[in-house]
Amino acid sequence: MLLNVDVCQNTVKGWHIVGIMVLIIRIMVPVILIITALIPIYNEIVKGNSEEAIKGLKMMFRKMIAGVVVFLIPSIIAGTIRIISGKEYETSDMEICVTCFNSPSDSVCKQAIDKYNEMEQGEIDEAKEKNEEKVDDSKIEGGEVDTSNMGSSSN
Repeated sequence: MLLNVDVCQNTVKGWHIVGIMVLIIRIMVPVILIITALIPIYNEIVKGNSEEAIKGLKMMFRKMIAGVVVFLIPSIIAGTIRIISGKEYETSDMEICVTCFNSPSDSVCKQAIDKYNEMEQGEIDEAKEKNEEKVDDSKIEGGEVDTSNMGSSSN
């Protein structure tokens, strides 16, 4: 059951998936905001309407700020956790959570996933060995099964 390690090590695969989704969002949201801001500006410039183009530039500036904020939110969260944790952060289990959330391709995250997979495989192997022992024990006992009542139903 992987209870011999810390919480972040046990949930590293989930943090990795969340980190990948956050990375996609960090890239896609600013790009979408910039594109949606540029299209109206382009249309107004083509029409020759300079007043509406200036309004569009102001809107584009606001959308760019929003895009930068969306891009920086995970870094701000990670920095806040590092400040709160202090020096213990570098050696703590929390480093795995924060690293996989903020940078899923980092070596710390990959090493944690490899360690988790090794532990998981070890537990799977242990479970197989226990099942094989149970099967071997039942074969050794050689007990017979009474099959006379298997097909009948009791009313």
